[in-house]
Amino acid sequence: VVEVLRLSRDDSGTCKAALKAVKALAEGLASNKSTMGAAGACEMVLAALRGSEDDADVGLAALEAVAALSEGMPSNQHAMRQAGACEVLVTTLQVLSRDAPPVRVAAVHAIAAVSDGLTANQNAMRRAG
Repeated sequence: VVEVLRLSRDDSGTCKAALKAVKALAEGLASNKSTMGAAGACEMVLAALRGSEDDADVGLAALEAVAALSEGMPSNQHAMRQAGACEVLVTTLQVLSRDAPPVRVAAVHAIAAVSDGLTANQNAMRRAG
């Protein structure tokens, strides 16, 4: 799934489907979260979020995948911070979610998931805005 995500940056339909698959595979399954994190899912999900300015559906799916990968998985939370998640999530909340309440809710949830229990991530979120 991570490789499909990596290859589908220019195809919003495939990208959205791959993001939904990441979310479905990650929800509640630490072994899947760990495997996908090691395969570069955190970086690919953030790349999809960065490229979603013109597609709220892809942005929403990316935010949900960020949250699913991060919840209860410190290694993925760390990988998210290292890949620039704090800045991207704060920007998404401040700018991209203005006219899209579902995106706003998903951005807040992703911020919470990336930050929960990690002081370094909490500090990075504060610095990001």
